[in-house]
Amino acid sequence: MPAQNLVFVVFFVLVAGRGAVGDLLDTDKEVLLSFRLFLEHGNKVNQGDYNQWDRQAQSPCNWQGISCSVLNLSHNMIDGELKLTGLDSLEVLDLSVNRLSGEISVGFPMICNSLVVANLSANNFTGEIGRSIDGCMKLEYMDLSTNFLTGNLWFGFHVFKEFTVCENRLNNTLPGWIFPENCSLESLDLSENALIGEIPKEISNCKSLTTLNLWGNFFSGKVPGELGSLPNLQKLFLGNNSLTNEIPESLLDLRNLKFLDLSRNHMGGDIPEIFGRLTQVRTLLLHSNEYTGGLLSSGILRLQNVSTLDLSYNNLSGLLPVEISQMASLKFLFLACNQFYGSIPSEYGNMQRLQALDVSNNQLTGSIPPSLGQLTNLLWLMLGNNSLTGGIPPELGNCSSLLWLNFQNNQLSGPIPPELANIGKNATPSFVLNREDDLIADSGECSTLRRWIPADYQPFTFVYTLLNMKKCRSLWDILLKGYGIFSICLPESNVRVQKISGYIQLSENRLSGQIPPGIGNMDDYSMLHLGGNELSGTLPDNIGQMALVVLNVSQNKFSGGVPMQLGNLKCLRNLDLSYNNFSGTFPTNLNNLTDLSSFNVSYNPYISGYIPDTGQLATFEIWSFLGDPLLRLPSFIKNSTNSSSTTSNRRTTQPKWGALFVFIFISFAFMVCGIMTLIVCLATKATENQPNFLLPEIKSRSYGDSSPWLSDTVKVIRLDKTAFTHADILTATGNFSNDRIVGRGGYGTVYRGVLPDGRVIALLVYEYMEGGTLEDLIHDRIRFPWRRRINVAIDVAQALVFLHHECHPPIVHRDVKASNVLLDKKGTARVTDFGLARIVEAGGSHVSTMVAGTVGYVAPEYGQTCKATTKGDVYSYGVLVMELATGRRAVDGGKEYLVEWSRRVMGRRSIIPVSLVVSGLAEGATEMRELLRLGVRCTNDTPQSRPDMKEVLDSLLQISARSKGS
Repeated sequence: MPAQNLVFVVFFVLVAGRGAVGDLLDTDKEVLLSFRLFLEHGNKVNQGDYNQWDRQAQSPCNWQGISCSVLNLSHNMIDGELKLTGLDSLEVLDLSVNRLSGEISVGFPMICNSLVVANLSANNFTGEIGRSIDGCMKLEYMDLSTNFLTGNLWFGFHVFKEFTVCENRLNNTLPGWIFPENCSLESLDLSENALIGEIPKEISNCKSLTTLNLWGNFFSGKVPGELGSLPNLQKLFLGNNSLTNEIPESLLDLRNLKFLDLSRNHMGGDIPEIFGRLTQVRTLLLHSNEYTGGLLSSGILRLQNVSTLDLSYNNLSGLLPVEISQMASLKFLFLACNQFYGSIPSEYGNMQRLQALDVSNNQLTGSIPPSLGQLTNLLWLMLGNNSLTGGIPPELGNCSSLLWLNFQNNQLSGPIPPELANIGKNATPSFVLNREDDLIADSGECSTLRRWIPADYQPFTFVYTLLNMKKCRSLWDILLKGYGIFSICLPESNVRVQKISGYIQLSENRLSGQIPPGIGNMDDYSMLHLGGNELSGTLPDNIGQMALVVLNVSQNKFSGGVPMQLGNLKCLRNLDLSYNNFSGTFPTNLNNLTDLSSFNVSYNPYISGYIPDTGQLATFEIWSFLGDPLLRLPSFIKNSTNSSSTTSNRRTTQPKWGALFVFIFISFAFMVCGIMTLIVCLATKATENQPNFLLPEIKSRSYGDSSPWLSDTVKVIRLDKTAFTHADILTATGNFSNDRIVGRGGYGTVYRGVLPDGRVIALLVYEYMEGGTLEDLIHDRIRFPWRRRINVAIDVAQALVFLHHECHPPIVHRDVKASNVLLDKKGTARVTDFGLARIVEAGGSHVSTMVAGTVGYVAPEYGQTCKATTKGDVYSYGVLVMELATGRRAVDGGKEYLVEWSRRVMGRRSIIPVSLVVSGLAEGATEMRELLRLGVRCTNDTPQSRPDMKEVLDSLLQISARSKGS
């Protein structure tokens, strides 16, 4: 990460008397200087404020970034084991979101004598949690979440005020004796582990508890009635367990309870009547259970203080109760994925505080009530996947906060009302209200977000795959407080901003007429789905003024030309114009949409023009252009075929075409012989005119090996490799004289030299790498053991993270392979040979006129389109990972490339052949499977489905941590 972002503050508390202060400062200074060496070793390229710490200074408290009470090194990509000693006076320690590994107990007790607050979350710590923090007598706040800790909670943790160990691997029972009567806990978070057995009733000894989070474990049995004796309890998370349907009456005694989560517990039958008496509760989550029946008998509708009610994913039925409209405090109502039928009551338009209404995936009929237009605070309206009829009420245009609208898959008809272009004009008041609500994040359920996120479209697909409980709460909080989760482009601009944006989903209905011309003014919307309707007329030109990421108008009756203004949508990723009647010349400026990853203009028989040979449009296959007879395509798109034809079809056609195949094969053989003869003749003639300084093996090569996609007018500059002796180099550079130096950079020193024939050259001298190349070692499974292999994989991944994510603009290496990885004398890997590297501008790709890279490592899309992206490097890195995992070569002369072999083996979930797990790799068999699986992800044929290098590095560090802990 950039050095200016590596900002931290270090404090020391001086608890000794005046006479001892000097000695204490000297000790702290030495500890910090030692720690500085550790940081510099782990961050050789980017240095933070710590490189200004001066040994000669009298006190470390005057150093840059230093004061005297806290050590905060969060978000710094620090790896290795925790080794801090001598900081006896430290009170606050924050090492969160790094890559620290090993057991916490190795170094932690040495610094915790005075420690009050410790945050070690989001690292790779392993080992038994019970031995980690013994002896930290003053510790009150401890966060160990998101690590790989195992074992049991120990007697003594009850003295903390806040203790968080969520997202770890605790998998035993929770014994009651660890909660004695003098329990001081105010907040306890054990969520997302694998704890089993019953919830111990002794938790009720912790009378100061305000938050108890046991979500996402395997607890069974009843909810302990003793929990009702926790007078200060405000938040109770018991969801995603296997608890029974018996809810103790004692919960009514929790007068301060605001948040209750009993979701995902397989609770069935009618909703218990007791919920209707929890009048103090503001958030009630009962979704994803097996409740049946209606809502009136449950008493829930009497809860006047409830602001969030989630009953989705049950088997509730009957009419939607009118009485819901009388719940005066309701802001978020989720009734999706049930069996409600009938119409939406018009009285729902009276719920002035309502911000989200989700009744999707039911059996609702009738029309959308115009009264919903009175909900001026409404942010989210989800009515999709029902059987609603009639038109879209123009009154919805009054919903000035409405950003997320989904009416997909109904039977709505008529035109899109022009008033709909007025929605979402001023959502700020709703967001301001939510920023004052401390319960918003806690109700961020993944099931809710998955209904909200259009998972089939980037960038939401990527977000969708990463969802876990912590991320869902965070995203929910971000969205409902008005902050964006991805960048969009300002209208008609390349400038990207992180801002909130909405979507309109009206696909799969019976809408007709034209798109309202005012749509171009809806600049707070990034997705527009109108597919599968009967819309007609032309696409309005001002649609190019929106900040669209997705535009789908497929399967309609649009006519006229495709607006050139679509080329202004610089952040557009998905464009579907298929199955319409567009005509006229196809606008080639769409070729400049470098973010475009999904494109379809098929079955528009009247559209004409051509698709350029290079650029973004040339990256799509023939299926994007089928049924467009007037549209001229590049030959390589025309000739692409579907490789997924069924086996049965092959069997059917093989006998019929067998004779023809034989004829073609024989003809091809004669043709190859003729071509080879011609090449030999031309090569012999060309050798006569080659310069004398070429190596013999270079002289023997043909000059005719350029890319098959090159135009006849393209000029190709070929660089001949010249052989030098050491004496030649010394003579040319004047014994590496300082006056011959023309520059120094990250790759070495550049010297000016003069060859004997008078040519002036620039000579780049690298640091000598005693360890040789990875190519020399990678295939030796005995001398190059598993631990060295995983370390090299991490080293190379870190280098690519730097190139892709820390350089601005990013750099694409384009030739990641084993022979371009050098090892120093300590075995640390260095990525070298940037001769093919390219700087990628803001669009994210570089189009070359020649295919670069090495056979077996080159991503398939680059070989076809010459478009270099960071995802091409990810593919090459995936091949390298496969080599590290198996000891095989990327191309070894066998029937299958390594990529094909790995996909076949991992796709069948086969056991890796024993012949590959020999000697030095035997102890890493499990990790080798994980590494191969990562390699398969990296080599996905679709670039958008590959992880980025940050994700790859995180996966590697987890594999490494598990192998160390096993």
